[in-house]
Amino acid sequence: MENRTRKRAARCAAVLAAAVLQAVLLSGCGDTLLQKEAPSETFGEETMPTLPEKRPLEAKELAEFEAWLNEEANNGFLLSAYDDVRRADLNEVFYNGAGLAQQPLTEELRRAYEEQAGEIMTDTVRLTTGQMDAFLREKTGYGLADFENPPDWTYLEDFDIWMKDHGDTNRMGVSCDRGQKEGDGTIVLFCSVPGDPSYSWISEFTVTLAPGGDGFFFRKNEIRKGLILEQETGGKEEGFSDPGPFDPAQISEFLTEADTSVAAAFDSWGDFSRVTEENLCGVWYCPAEGGASETVLILSGEGARVYYPLLDCYGDRLYPWQVKDRSASGLCPALEIYFNGEDKGPLTYYIAGLELEFFWCNSQQTIFYRQGGTLQ
Repeated sequence: MENRTRKRAARCAAVLAAAVLQAVLLSGCGDTLLQKEAPSETFGEETMPTLPEKRPLEAKELAEFEAWLNEEANNGFLLSAYDDVRRADLNEVFYNGAGLAQQPLTEELRRAYEEQAGEIMTDTVRLTTGQMDAFLREKTGYGLADFENPPDWTYLEDFDIWMKDHGDTNRMGVSCDRGQKEGDGTIVLFCSVPGDPSYSWISEFTVTLAPGGDGFFFRKNEIRKGLILEQETGGKEEGFSDPGPFDPAQISEFLTEADTSVAAAFDSWGDFSRVTEENLCGVWYCPAEGGASETVLILSGEGARVYYPLLDCYGDRLYPWQVKDRSASGLCPALEIYFNGEDKGPLTYYIAGLELEFFWCNSQQTIFYRQGGTLQ
């Protein structure tokens, strides 16, 4: 009896020991599986983490980035080309104020500005150094001092305010056609500007954004197509090329919002040396005034196209053209377009001055607005 009791107790102990061992083994297997899923430790060698593969952006993501790029605070970063954001054109970035609160235009500030820059004729943008610096850090991760060129504005040291007056806008509506997210989170957006690319200052560009701050930092902007690229080659021989027959429907997209105060009374004169064939290459538009027909001039190395219905010119032909230097007679330069042949009188504009966005003719009281081209 006692022997049977010992054997039964031994069998129970063995069963219990087996159960405990099985539980330990099962627990060990669980740890082994978790360890296989986690990265293994290595000693004596470096291992690179595996980054997610790049992928195309979904339609919803593209729409969100498109809306973001069209915001006033971001749009200015799209209007110049740079391979490093510290080379971006800050004149374009802050042109409309970048959505920042404007400093009050006090009488003291007005007087200080007009002493340096002349009478204020249009709206002004007024930003402090601190505002600009904080904004750039938010959008790029760099401060104002890190950028290669400060804004070409009037700096009023006593007020620590950068100020500029102008009456137009540089806002550019953009569409995000496609994009991709790189393994490190970088976003590359391939964008376009609605409208006929033949007459667009910028029509296609690729912008690169890097994760940073509370969202993204601007890093690069490559302009792939647009008349702005003609600035890199310039010249009547090598610059702006003839875009082909003119479509009058394009007039609805032309802009006339420029600060033309210098020509407001048609009694001022610019630097005649700037009025060259190279600098006039491009697309120019004069709105209809006083019942006269609106006019478009397209000047290139191949010839001149004229849209001027009153002269039965519809932009479908190329004519010889030239700029005549009349300085020896004390006269302004003359733009001559031989729409009736070189042996007959040309269509002539007597150019009093040329700015980046327009040229004006005092005697003819005419202003032509640039829609694309070059200025050397």
